[in-house]
Amino acid sequence: MQLADKLGVSQAQISNWESERSSPSRDMLENISAVLGVQAPDGVALGEWLSQKRDEKKLTQAELAEKAKVSQITISFIETGKTESPQEATLKRLENVLGKLPASLSEEVKEKRSVEDFIFLGPFPASNWEENVGTDKIPCIYVFYDHLKRPV
Repeated sequence: MQLADKLGVSQAQISNWESERSSPSRDMLENISAVLGVQAPDGVALGEWLSQKRDEKKLTQAELAEKAKVSQITISFIETGKTESPQEATLKRLENVLGKLPASLSEEVKEKRSVEDFIFLGPFPASNWEENVGTDKIPCIYVFYDHLKRPV
């Protein structure tokens, strides 16, 4: 309650930030840092970059989605921080409309997308499972594809 009062926001907004349902703006991060006496994190989040660029171009989420050929929910999820590492194709489509991502932000997105300590195996038909993977338990990520061979 005290933090919300000092920042001029609702307690619900603080709760949303704490539970990662949304993210504060860069300016608000600086205000939070000043109130709490800590240093603000460097850089800008993907969602904030997207929102700023969309605003600069005077586009609604729906207009950007149409121009970039992605869904409006994709735009919303990125801007609210629900999606921090969208697919490469999605980023390329957004960059085609909004311009290039800053290098530091592009690198951050790539890092969030990577999974360490896993070896790529495949693609291969399910019938060749034992031949390609063996029968021992291994840590893995299963990727399923729809009929158009897109990961789902």
